[in-house]
Parts: sequence; structure tokens; C-alpha cells
Amino acid sequence: MLRVDVNPALLKWARERAGVELGVLAKRFPRAEAWESGRSQPTLKQLEGFARAVHAPIGYLFLPEPPVERLPVPDFRTMPTTEAKRPSPNLLETLYALGRELGIGA
Repeated sequence: MLRVDVNPALLKWARERAGVELGVLAKRFPRAEAWESGRSQPTLKQLEGFARAVHAPIGYLFLPEPPVERLPVPDFRTMPTTEAKRPSPNLLETLYALGRELGIGA
């Protein structure tokens, strides 16, 4: 079986980005902990399923390091003295889709 060489840090980043606990993900992907620790690599089919489960474009998982995702609009969810939480994949996709609809590059 052919395994895909993927950076374990990207798997952890994608899982945390989606707000999914490792234990929850391990129910669907029993080897998820081994993938994140670098002890094992997923197959391409497993990686595709993982990407769907964490709502991440599969291409992101082949980057050399996790991307920095910035909100394309000001974030007014917090007070100026506190740091905003990482935007959810759903929020980012909504903003990007709205930008595409309005003809605005994100």
C-alpha cells in the first residue's frame, strides 16, 4: 500500500483549525495519532478522507508548513486588548465565497 509523505505538523494544524479533538478524529481514523506524531503516514485515500473531515483543502496538506490564514476583513469579535481566536474554516469559506460573488479578490 502506497503511503503519502505529509508533514505531521500540517495534519495537526488542519485538525486544530477545524476544532476537532484528536480522540474524536481517531474514531474515524484510528492511525491519526501516529500520523500526527510522524510514526506513520496515511494513504492518499485516507488523506483525502482526513481533509474532508477537517474541512481543509487537500493541497494545504502538501505545503512545507502550515499556511497563515488571515481574515480578509477587520475582526471586531474581541476587545482591542485581547487576541481574536483563529477564524473557523466555515467563516473563512463564507468570506471567500462572498468575495468571489462580489468580484473581490481574497
